[in-house]
Amino acid sequence: MLRTTGKLVLAVAALALGLALLAPAAPAARGPSWEELLLPLAAGEPTREGYALASLRRGAEHDVVLVFERSSGAPARVEVHVLDRGRWSGVRETASFGVAYELPRSTAPPGDCEAVTAAVTELVAGRDGGGLGPVDAIALRTEAPAPTIARALGELPWARALGVGVCLCAITWLLAALPHGAVWVALWLGALGLALRLPHLELPFARDEDVQRLFTGHLPLGAILTGQGLGDRHPPLYFAVLHAAQVFGQSELAGRLPAALAGGLVAPLLVGAARLLGRPIAPAALAGLVTALALPLVTEGRAVSPLPLLGLLAVAASVSLARHVERPSRRTAALAVLSHALALHVSYLAPFMVLGSLLGVALARRSLRRAWRPVALGVACGAPAIGLAVVTFLRDRGARAAAHARPELAWGDRGVSETARLLAETALAALGVLLLGWLALVCVRALRDRDAAVLVPAASFVATGLGVALLAPVARVQPYYLAGVLPLAALALALGSAAGARERATRARAGALPALVLGLAVATHLVPELRGARALYEPDPDAFMPDVARRARLRPERRIATVAHYDATLLAWELAKQAELPVDWARLERVGERAFRVAGSDTVLDPLVFAHDASPDPDALALARLEAALAAEPVLVVARDVALPRLAARLRRCELVLTHGAGRLFGCAPTAP
Repeated sequence: MLRTTGKLVLAVAALALGLALLAPAAPAARGPSWEELLLPLAAGEPTREGYALASLRRGAEHDVVLVFERSSGAPARVEVHVLDRGRWSGVRETASFGVAYELPRSTAPPGDCEAVTAAVTELVAGRDGGGLGPVDAIALRTEAPAPTIARALGELPWARALGVGVCLCAITWLLAALPHGAVWVALWLGALGLALRLPHLELPFARDEDVQRLFTGHLPLGAILTGQGLGDRHPPLYFAVLHAAQVFGQSELAGRLPAALAGGLVAPLLVGAARLLGRPIAPAALAGLVTALALPLVTEGRAVSPLPLLGLLAVAASVSLARHVERPSRRTAALAVLSHALALHVSYLAPFMVLGSLLGVALARRSLRRAWRPVALGVACGAPAIGLAVVTFLRDRGARAAAHARPELAWGDRGVSETARLLAETALAALGVLLLGWLALVCVRALRDRDAAVLVPAASFVATGLGVALLAPVARVQPYYLAGVLPLAALALALGSAAGARERATRARAGALPALVLGLAVATHLVPELRGARALYEPDPDAFMPDVARRARLRPERRIATVAHYDATLLAWELAKQAELPVDWARLERVGERAFRVAGSDTVLDPLVFAHDASPDPDALALARLEAALAAEPVLVVARDVALPRLAARLRRCELVLTHGAGRLFGCAPTAP
C-alpha cells in the first residue's frame, strides 16, 4: 500500500502530466485563411449561376458555413458546409475536406445547389494538396484568436485525450484514498468542475431565452414571486436567484454565474452522499468526475439555465429520502422536505422526479409511509408551483399549436417517439455506452438487493425522461431538459457501483472493478467528447447583436425592425447594455401595437414576425408591417436567414449596413427604388 506522501506525489505527477498533454501546441506558421482558399468567391465574384457569397462563418459542427444568395431575379439561397473529409458520406470531397449543401436552409433549385457546391469544391480542391485540415485550424480573417482553453480542448487529439482522462482518473482515485479523502477529492472535483464552467462567461448572448430570463430576474422580488414573474414558462425561484445575481449590475457573467456554481457543486455533493450513506468514496468520486466532465452538463452550466440548480436539488432530494427510509431522523426528514419543495419551485419537471422517488422506494420494498410524510410535506410546500405548472401548460397550448402550424418559425413541434429518441441521444452523449450499460447492471443488482439508495435516484431519472417524452405532443419540451436530472444517473452509479463492499472484508477490492469501469468511461468517452466544448469558450457565430447595436447607435435612424421577434429582445439587451441602462420587462415601454423601447432610450424596436401570429402568410404580413413603418420614417432592419422571399426581395433594395455570419443589418429609406 502506498503511503500518504507517495499518493500525493503521484497525484501531483499525474496532474502535471495531464496539464502537459492538455497544453495546446504553439501556433503554427500561418497558412491560407478560408477567405484565401475561396477566392475569388470570397471577394464577391458570383458563380456562373449568379450566386454571390453573402456570409462566411464557422458552424456548430466543426465546419465552415458559406451562404450564397442569388444576385438578381427571384430570391434564392444556397447554404454550403465545408467539414473534415470522411465525416459525411456521399458528398463531394477534396484532399482534406468534404463539401455539401444543406436542406432545408437552401431554397434554390436543386440544380443551382449542386452547381454552387461544385464551384466551391473546385476552388478548394485547386488549393488543397492535402494536410490542410482540420477545418477548425484554418483561420477566418474576421475572428479573434481563440482563448487558451478553447484551443486546448479543440486541438486535443484522441490519443492525448485518452491520456488526459487516465490522469484525471488517477488523481481522483489517489485523492480519495488519502486520509480524509472525501474532503480532498470533493475539493478537487469542485475545482475541476468550476474550471470548465467559469472561464469566459462574459461572452455575448445568442439566444433570446437567456435575455428573457435576465429580464424576469431583474424585476422587483415581489413582482417575481407574485406578479409578472409568474407568467414565465419556469417557476419563480430561479428568477429570485437571478435577481440576487444582478444586485451589483446586469451582465452576461452575472446571468450565467448561478448555473456555473450549481453545476460545479454537483460532483462534490455525490462524494458527500457516499460519505453520508456509508458507501465507498473512490467509486463515488469517479462518478462525480462524470458530472464534472459530461459535455451536456458543462454546456448547461455555462448558460442562463435553471437545470444545474435542479440537478443539485435532485441529488439532495434523492439522498435525503433514501437516507430517511433507511434511518429516519428529523434532520433527514427536514432535508427531504426542503429539497423536494425547492425543486418544485425551480422546474416544472420536478413532479416527475417526485413520482420517480416514490417509485424507487416502492421498488426497494421500503415503507412508503415513512417516505410519504416528508415527500407530502415537500409537495405541499411546492403546491403553488404545481398550480403554476397547470396554468403554464394551458397557456402554452397556443404556442404549441403555432409550432405545429409553422415549425420553421416556432419551436416545440415534436412527437413522443422523436423526443424519446433525442432523449436517448442526450443520455448517450453525456454518459456513453459503457456507463449506460454499467448503470443498467447496477440497477438490476439494486433491485435484487432492494437498495433504496440506488433505486430512488435511478427511478427519478427514468421517470423524468419518460415525463418529458410523454409531454411532447401536448407541451413544448426540449430533449436537453434531461440535463437537469442526469446527476441522478451519476448518483445511482456513485452509490451502487460498489454497494457490495459493505459485505466484504476489503472495501478497496470491492471498488476496484467499478472504479475500472468508471475510469474507462471517463478516459475513452467523456474527455474525448470535451473536444466539442471549444465552441463554449468562443463567441457564438449567431451572437451578432453587439455589432448591430454598436452600428445602430452611430446611425440616424431611430426605429429598428427585426424580422424575427426574438431578435428584438436580444437587441434591447445590447442597446441597454451599451447605453449603461438597466433593463427588464417593466422598463420596456410599449410604442404602438407591437413596437417598444427601453426606458431612457429613443430607439424604437419593431418586430415584424411573431412565431404565434395567426396570419397564414407571415411573409406578406412582415412586408406590410415594414412598408407601414417606412411610410413614416427611415428604418434599420435586422434580418437573419428567415425564409420570407418577398421580404428578402424588398431588403435587397435597401442599403447593406453590416454583414455578419448569422445575419445582416439593412438601412431602408421610404424612397428606396
